[in-house]
Parts: sequence; structure tokens; C-alpha cells
Amino acid sequence: MCMKDSFVKLCLVIPGRKNPSKNLDVFLTPLIDELKELYEEGIEVYDAYRKENFTMKAILLWIVSDFPAYAMLSGWRTYGHLACPHCMGDTEAFQLHAGRKTSWFDCHRRFLPRSHPFRRDKNGFRTNKSIPTSFGPPVELDGWKIYEKVCDLPSVYEGVTYDPKKKRPEFGKSHDWVKRSIFWELEYWPMLLIRHNLDVMHIEKNVFENLFQTIMDTKKTKDNIKARLDLKEICNGPSLHTWEGDNNKHKKPKASYTLTKDQVNEVCKWLKTVKFPDGYASNIGSCVNVKQCTFYSFKSHDGHVFMQRLLPIILSGMLPKQIFEPIIELCTFFRVICSKVLHVEDLEKLGKSIVVTICKLEKIFPLGFFDSMEHLVIHLTSEALLGGPVQFR
Repeated sequence: MCMKDSFVKLCLVIPGRKNPSKNLDVFLTPLIDELKELYEEGIEVYDAYRKENFTMKAILLWIVSDFPAYAMLSGWRTYGHLACPHCMGDTEAFQLHAGRKTSWFDCHRRFLPRSHPFRRDKNGFRTNKSIPTSFGPPVELDGWKIYEKVCDLPSVYEGVTYDPKKKRPEFGKSHDWVKRSIFWELEYWPMLLIRHNLDVMHIEKNVFENLFQTIMDTKKTKDNIKARLDLKEICNGPSLHTWEGDNNKHKKPKASYTLTKDQVNEVCKWLKTVKFPDGYASNIGSCVNVKQCTFYSFKSHDGHVFMQRLLPIILSGMLPKQIFEPIIELCTFFRVICSKVLHVEDLEKLGKSIVVTICKLEKIFPLGFFDSMEHLVIHLTSEALLGGPVQFR
């Protein structure tokens, strides 16, 4: 296709499991050569308004990609307990014993003000654990300090492909750098305040999927038997602890944050008939099976509309107030952060309030609910302060 005139801009199709992963820099080498030329020498172009030629220079401001592509382009591994590219090596994420997955539960109280009562709470989060006032948020490194850490790392475009077996002993403990990205060859790259943007739509969809599937108590819920076993081991929530039934099988009690079968059936019927203005959203009713009360094939924009508009309507009057309010706060956060116009003072307040909202959700949902996507939400306001509204990035 890319050899035909109609698809001349389609330079590379990256297949799923056969994608080049960390070796993507090999394909980016021609692009970097042209970016160097644009920055250092410039190219002669024609100004149609003034009817004259001039030398145009340009820089690459930033990159926007989903989280897996973030790892390919930046060189920072985006899974495991060091997945966050903002916190880097200073995180408190841990692996769940029963769930066997990384949890970011109780990693956000350190972002709260030092006098906040949640810091002293020993029952609402981890059992018998408080956060000292001296323990604050991790220090974010600027471009020059990051470059000092990656300048000695190997690159993958100098004839040597990335070998995951050849890792340094500190890898996975103090850092998660797997390579020196080809973008560090650009002279201005360390000067930029944002190099790789977090994809708000990708984060929003993942947060919505976790939240919606858990509340609707579907097969994809984060509130399974393994999550309850981890909850019993780490937290103080006797009302959610499992018990052994017949044949020594664990059973879990009904949680207050999940809807009943009748309520789920009402939601399915409503979604099947809901209408939107032309071009506002896709046919969400086609993603709902009323007979089986199941949901499937939600696209990113469907999650966007659901999170910001439909979820507050659906859950109104169905959940207790102490559960409904933090969910609405989370929906409001995404609606504000995706606005066309942002004000600095509003973003500063939003950055403080979203940490409190995540902590409220930690007092409600099980440990398996909080993966890296729920954690990345607290970093979206800082990127908006530096880069502006989401759609203009």
C-alpha cells in the first residue's frame, strides 16, 4: 500500500506481536536525520503570501503515544512497579500475592498536604500504616538530569539490537531504562519541559473500563476472589473478606460498590435506547447485550463519552453517597482536563483535589483495581500546566 500514491504517507505498519518494540529506533533514524537538518541548517521554502523564499527551521516539541508505545520511544519500561515515568525509581508499588499483578494501592497519600488526615489513617488504607509528614511526593527530574542517567546506556540503532538479557544489576531496582532513545541525539531534547506526553484518552479508557466493569460486576471485574484474598491480607475490611464454602471453594460477599442484577438490567435497557446528537458518539447500544447483561467492544471515544457524561447519570441513586461522590469527582476531573480552555489556577486546584479523589477510591475499591493507569491520573494536571489543553497537544 505504501508504494502507491494514495498511501504515500503510510511509511510503516507495525504489527501487534511482531512489532519492533525497543528496536523501533532503527526505523526512526531517517526522521532524526531530517529533524537535525531542520534545527541546525533549515530548509529553503516558499512563502506564498510574500512570494519569496526563506529558510525555515523547526523543532520537535513532544511526542504523544499510548503507554506501550511510550516505552518504545522513551526507553523507560512502562510495566512493573517502576512503570510511572514521572515518579521513576521512587515508587511504592508492589506485587500482589494472590493476584500476581503490580498494584499501586496506597501510593498516593504521599502526594497529600502534610497535615491531611488521610496521612494518619491506619485503618482505611493498609492496616496499621500511616504516612509520616516528612514523606512527600517524588522529585521529578529535568531533561538534563535524565540525560546524565541515559547517556551511558546502549542504543539499538548502532548495529546492535536490543537484548533483554543484557541488563545492568540496578535495572528494576533504581531505574527501568532499557536503552538510550534516539531522540537524545537532538541537541534541544534535554531542554524541553515535556518530551513524551501521557495519552489522556488511553488513560481515560483504561480507568473507565476498570471502574465500569467492577461496578457492573462483569467477568472482567477487578473485584474477584484473588482481589478479596489480597484485601484480607493487607487491609482491614472484614465486610469484604472471603469465606470457605462447599468443596473448600472461596466465596465473596456482595460489595456495596457493585450493582444488583436488577440494576444492571436497568442500565442495559437504558443504554440500548439512549440517543446522541449526530456525530457526538457511536451507537453505544450495539455494545450492550440486554439478555445476558454484558458489555463489549467499547472504543476509546465510547469510554470518553461514558466517563464524562453517561456514568454520572447511570449511577445516580444506585450507589451509596460515600461511593458515588468520589466517582463523580473522577468523572468531573476528566471533563475539566479535556476542556478546550484551561486556567492555571483551576489546574493547580485540580491537581490537589484529584489526589484526594484517588485516596477516597482507595478506601472503597480492592487493591487489584489500582494499576498504573489509576496512578498516572495524578500526573495529567502537571502536563496540562506545561503543554496546554489536551487536544492542542
